Amino acid sequence: PGIVAVIAGAAMVSQGSLRLPLMVAAICSLVMVAHVISYPRDAVAEERRKHHESPGAAIVRLWNHRPLRIVLIVAAAWNLSLAWGTPYLFFLSEEMRLPRGVLGLARAAGLACAVVAAPIYGVLCRRVALRQLLRLAVIASLAPGFLYLLASEAVDVVIVSVLVGMPTAFGHIALFDLLRRACPRNLEGTAITLSYSALALAAGAGDVVGAWIYARGGFAVALIADALANAAVLPLLAALPAGLISRCDGEADTEIS
Repeated sequence: PGIVAVIAGAAMVSQGSLRLPLMVAAICSLVMVAHVISYPRDAVAEERRKHHESPGAAIVRLWNHRPLRIVLIVAAAWNLSLAWGTPYLFFLSEEMRLPRGVLGLARAAGLACAVVAAPIYGVLCRRVALRQLLRLAVIASLAPGFLYLLASEAVDVVIVSVLVGMPTAFGHIALFDLLRRACPRNLEGTAITLSYSALALAAGAGDVVGAWIYARGGFAVALIADALANAAVLPLLAALPAGLISRCDGEADTEIS
């Protein structure tokens, strides 16, 4: 759906219509709101009866769960994306002067990499420990972005988007695998919600800082800053409990405290 949305949105905007994609986005949001409102109350009540822990006690237990705190820092560092928000769009549109349709195609090509990265991860995670998969994703993500500086045509941008998108998609999957493992038992939903909030906060802050860096140093400096933020994940992995990231998927799972 994300790939289709990017391509469709770019096509609408390229025809000179910004109102139409905004209306479609608003309608989709209203449909989701209607679905939430119509969700059976009995199902919600049943879920509440299953869990007797108070919200305050749940938050305290989450905060005291040290592995989750470290994982949230790892997630924030990975998701800063200092070069991939405003700097990326301004570089392609203002400096390279690419048409809007090409911008949408480049974004869609990057998103489409998840379709390939997901089954690859599904095979590797059964054979390779999560620690190695995370390291692979981080190291592989450091260099491809700099290839944008060598791109001269639209096809070059799309190819580089794929090269950037593959390790990024692979890293996101590995990160959510790590988040799942770090969640305290019976608080998985709350922990994932907290993690998603941390990711969104990091992405928003990263876009603001990245735009500031781009305005003063250009896209190359933003890429360097982004690579440094990604590289900061590597020493953070050493602070995680070995039992959390040293096993393959499917091996004995014990709760880490």
